[in-house]
Amino acid sequence: MRYARNGLKNGLTIDFKNPQKTANMKLSENWSISYDTYNVVLECRETRTKVDKSGENKDYESVESFYYPTLKQALKSYLQKSLKKSESIDEVLRRIDAVEAQIEALNTAAENKN
Repeated sequence: MRYARNGLKNGLTIDFKNPQKTANMKLSENWSISYDTYNVVLECRETRTKVDKSGENKDYESVESFYYPTLKQALKSYLQKSLKKSESIDEVLRRIDAVEAQIEALNTAAENKN
């Protein structure tokens, strides 16, 4: 069996520099999950303000991407990141309940889609 230069049969190629992304699964106002060819991508999008050279405030969208091998690990990370700003045990428990409800809603939506 012969392989192409990139190691794949039949001359197929994989572009490692430009992985293909799928549609986003929205978790909350700022957080979403998408998939690329190799990873599950957890993204946080926030509108932030910075002062430009002329001294004026400019709004811009900040995007932080976190890469995981499985959906379960990405969701665990989302839970941990959403708990960081908690100030009390009651707030932590409330946030955990909210995230679990979001995950359950995503599971239900996925089951209904199939």
